[in-house]
Amino acid sequence: MCVGTWKQTANMVSLYHVGWVPGGVPGFPTAVRFVETETNTVSLDGNSYSGTATQTFYDQSGNPLSPSITLYIHATRLPPQ
Repeated sequence: MCVGTWKQTANMVSLYHVGWVPGGVPGFPTAVRFVETETNTVSLDGNSYSGTATQTFYDQSGNPLSPSITLYIHATRLPPQ
């Protein structure tokens, strides 16, 4: 489950997500929560975006389980079928 907020400024979108992962995830079997932040640049035509995200997983006591993970993101909108 994931909830979050986002803010748009010009052609940039910043996202803040908090998620819960009962039972953990591969590599983090004791993870119960994660925080992900993203900063994406939206293309001028609005059909794609690119950016970076940072994920940090936490245990039940709120301790980070490892250093944050940095992700590089690119997405392209699919046409309607």
